[in-house]
Amino acid sequence: MNRYRVGLFLLVSLSFSAAHACGPFFPDSYIVYGNRSVLDLPALSLHEEIRQILSLPAEPPAQPYASYEDVQIAEKNAVRAPVQRTAEVDVNDLETAIKEQGMGEAEVKKLVSKYSEFRNMLTVRALAAAEAAANTRSNPYGYGKDANAEKAKPVDVSAYEALLARIPKEFAEYDLGAVAFYSGEVDEAVEHWKRVLALPPEQRKHRTLWAAFMLGRVLSDKDPAAAADYSARCRAAVAEGALDPLKLSEDSLGWQARAEMRAKRYVDAIHHYVEFARIPGREKTGILSLTTLCNVVLKAEAIDPALAKDELSCQVITAALVCRSGGAAKWADAIQAAGLQPPIRGADRVAWNAYRGGDMAAAADWLKKADMMSVYARWVQAKLLLRDGKIEEGAAALANLDYALAENAVHPPVEASEPFASEKANERVLGDLGLLHLHEREYAQALEAFARSGYYFDDALYVAECVMTTDELKAFVEDHKKDATLMNSSDFPGFSGSLTRFARLERVLASRLADQGMWNDAVSFFPEELKSDAKLMAELTGHAASATGRERAQALIRAAKHLREKGMALTGRELMPDWRIVRGNYDLSSDYVHGCASWLSRGEGLQGAGEEEKARVAASAAEPNKRFHYRYKAADLMWDAASLLPNNDPLTAEALYWGGVFIKNRDPKAADRFYRALVRRNPNLEIAQQADKLRWFPAKFTDKVLYRLLPFWSRRKITAAACAGAACVISVALLGWFLLLRRKSGMAGSQ
Repeated sequence: MNRYRVGLFLLVSLSFSAAHACGPFFPDSYIVYGNRSVLDLPALSLHEEIRQILSLPAEPPAQPYASYEDVQIAEKNAVRAPVQRTAEVDVNDLETAIKEQGMGEAEVKKLVSKYSEFRNMLTVRALAAAEAAANTRSNPYGYGKDANAEKAKPVDVSAYEALLARIPKEFAEYDLGAVAFYSGEVDEAVEHWKRVLALPPEQRKHRTLWAAFMLGRVLSDKDPAAAADYSARCRAAVAEGALDPLKLSEDSLGWQARAEMRAKRYVDAIHHYVEFARIPGREKTGILSLTTLCNVVLKAEAIDPALAKDELSCQVITAALVCRSGGAAKWADAIQAAGLQPPIRGADRVAWNAYRGGDMAAAADWLKKADMMSVYARWVQAKLLLRDGKIEEGAAALANLDYALAENAVHPPVEASEPFASEKANERVLGDLGLLHLHEREYAQALEAFARSGYYFDDALYVAECVMTTDELKAFVEDHKKDATLMNSSDFPGFSGSLTRFARLERVLASRLADQGMWNDAVSFFPEELKSDAKLMAELTGHAASATGRERAQALIRAAKHLREKGMALTGRELMPDWRIVRGNYDLSSDYVHGCASWLSRGEGLQGAGEEEKARVAASAAEPNKRFHYRYKAADLMWDAASLLPNNDPLTAEALYWGGVFIKNRDPKAADRFYRALVRRNPNLEIAQQADKLRWFPAKFTDKVLYRLLPFWSRRKITAAACAGAACVISVALLGWFLLLRRKSGMAGSQ
């Protein structure tokens, strides 16, 4: 009953870790999605800042559960297990105590059986209280007021009065306190637990620790000073030899710190929370508690100067400041009151706080009081230089910072924007450098910085695909074949694949060459699994270029079908318009308009593209610049094939049919020319008549011929015969007319 709140914290933690995205992770970017600025400092994680102060290992990435049912099971176990464990230990302790008194085996067994019955009754009430607290999430950190305690119904122990009279007094008083506690009578519970501690030491060997723990817990709001003393007494009891299978002495550190926080003894509270956080398995609870304490301190009208004087407290409070905006002025007052002189511990963090809060003058002033060897101070200094328009100096400062981060084990812990993919400080610095190189039209250096960052690889793709020429990109690829920094994976959670960053850039080059029809040049840059497809396209397009007539048309048709099937992998654009970066499964045009299009539409400077960059982007755009643009190219190949073939030829109809089908769903207007040509040029084929009847493309293609015209040589003979027959008819008619005229002339002469 006295540890279910720790289980309650675990319950909430499990619930949070189970919440995860149902789609792929879309990383942040400076350009592609436009949610980063080179003038901004990143938000930092207070949890990780505290972990660094305490030299604790970084928290492992959250792991999603397999199903919602798993979450429910974990929640149930987190609530029930501590309560049940407490009951089990209580019964065992009683059995040990009465055996020590010399009670007979039969009587011990009978008494323990009755006590187990009593304890089960109390456990039912304890579980109900624990589940009520869990359902309301009234106290996720495991501290504070017990859920619905005042509204609880009285626990009826009339059936166990004789039992309580027979068991040792320390157990009876403690149990009566528990009964009062779960009946909502907290004051009465306190009196019973105080009576336990008032017993002579030899009569309270088993329940001194438990009573002190519960007093420290229930008095933390009402009488925090007394509560802190009772919590400290828990550890003293263990030091004196008390057994602690429930690890209440560890929990007492947290309750003592909470009581000290309520009493505004913040330095003591920080030290005890830190001690608690250093206990294996208690790191997360301790860090969350320190976070709460920092919020209380920084929301106060003034900050106690004692926090500035104490080294550990100063580290914790400045860690909280660096992870938020605001509060720097109050901390400055505390520093002044404490009489500290530069360099002031934590001034670099306060400068960070001021910068993120928009107070650049205060940021610059705090830098004067800081240790400038700190990576925090150097990062703020670089940003101030950039904001002042000193681009070259700011870039040099960031480059030095990149080197310093590589040499320094302590990094500013950037707040994760997604639970399964966190950004590192050096990745943000490299992203900043990439944008600055782009601003200076140093495209190869920009690509290298973005690619090395990993987190901003989407911006690397922008430079490689949209800004650099194919010759520039090819030179970059050739120069970086042995660059170890580009051999890490470029994929994020949510995607499947294992291509390295270098392989991704090679593939961009291959696709750009292929999209320009340079298939032979592209083959060597494709991944192994795509080389055979690229070679086939090279063979088909090469054969089509050298062949003529029907043979060329057949090669074009095969190439078109293969391009339609493999086009995303072979010539698809990583970004706009095909979004191969997400396997073509999502249309990120709206994000692109917000990001890249906005970047291109702004004026020159650190917040927008220059004129040269804009011209390069326009020149490298896909043709046509429509989603799945390779389908249009496949359709054009079909059109070219049809133009080489005669009317009423099944191969002509096939080319026109499939050319239209490739694009009819996405672009009916573009497909209309294929439909019209299919009907107009192939009246003797069933597929054309079906299309004419449907006024669109049929669901299936058929090459059935309804009737076939005679060969050309047969048509010439028929035409000649028809002409001869017509000549004969005309000759006979003329002869008849001539004879008729002569006859009429002869009759006129005889008269």
